[in-house]
Formats: sequence, structure tokens, C-alpha cells
Amino acid sequence: MKPGAFVMICGERHVGKSALVLCALRESNDRLVYFTCFKTSIKSNVSRFMDALVGSGVWNEKHQFTRFEDFFESLAKLDETLNIVIDEFSYLKAVNYPVTVDSIFRNIAVRCLSNIRLFVICSDVGETAKTRDVETGASGMLDTVIHLNGLAYKEASAFYSPKARVTKPFFIRFSAAPRMSTLALIHRSHRKKTSSRFF
Repeated sequence: MKPGAFVMICGERHVGKSALVLCALRESNDRLVYFTCFKTSIKSNVSRFMDALVGSGVWNEKHQFTRFEDFFESLAKLDETLNIVIDEFSYLKAVNYPVTVDSIFRNIAVRCLSNIRLFVICSDVGETAKTRDVETGASGMLDTVIHLNGLAYKEASAFYSPKARVTKPFFIRFSAAPRMSTLALIHRSHRKKTSSRFF
């Protein structure tokens, strides 16, 4: 996947969305910035995003930015390529006016991703309409939308041979829940094949 890509990963909670993205990005030599949104104001999340950038070594000191657009405009001027993951993107839209959030990231997608691969992770909240709202609001600026479906333990075990020693802790360790996404399981068995879809 080339720099400039904007990808959304959707699915129910605890199906392995974050784990799948982070495992795939391990194959990349580019710097990773991982940020989790909180159910707070945009201003509060912007401040925390600054901490994530400093913590990942992109910058050595904090900048006085007040908008997400300011960050991405500055990051676009760097000589290096970045992988930026924004987890719990739904939280940002749950507390703030969704149209405003869509507008912010639409502008970022159009103007500031020349050297950035941006991944946003959205959790379904049990209501299909809300999931559609997230995808529809982002339409026109996304390159790819990946929707992960959950698998029960019994379904997941079908991916392994009868002799494979697959235990419950494996699933808990990988996705933090008693369900796994199909893509995550395929990634476990065919890492190179799956990660090549990203890079």
C-alpha cells in the first residue's frame, strides 16, 4: 500500500481489528504512530495525539497545535513515510458533531497524506445504522473499507488441522475476546500473503 492511502477498518468489538492492523504494519519499515481516541472533545484528543507523536519519536518536543489539520500539514512536510493508526475513531464522532469530524478528516485526506498511510479503526456498537453512518460520512475520502466479521471458537477451529493444538488462551491473547476475525486467522497462518495486501 502506497503512502497517501486512507483505510477504514470496521467491525464488532473484540474481533481483532487493532491486532490485525498492528500485525500487518510490523512488516513495514516505516515509523508507526498509534493513537486511541477517547470520548472527549476534539481539543482534548488533539492534545493526546501530540503525546502519541512525541512518544513515537516523530518529534522531540511538543508543538502548539490546536487542530488535527495542523498536525497533518506539518507531518506532510517530513522526509519520512509514516503509518498512523487512529483507533476508536467512533468515539471521536460520538462526542463531537459527526459532520465536523468528517470534514476535518476529508480535508486531511485531500491535502496532507502524501507521505502518510492513515488507518482509522471503528467499532460497531450493535446498531447497523450507526456503522453505515460512519462509512457514509467518510465516503469520498477512503481508499479502502475493511469490515471484519467475528468467528466463534468452534468456527475458528475449522481453519486448523485436527492435529493443531489451538487453545482458548491463543484467541484471548490475540484479540482480547472469545471471537476472531476471519482475516486475522488467515493472517496468522499466511502472514506474508496478508501483509502484502497492505504494502
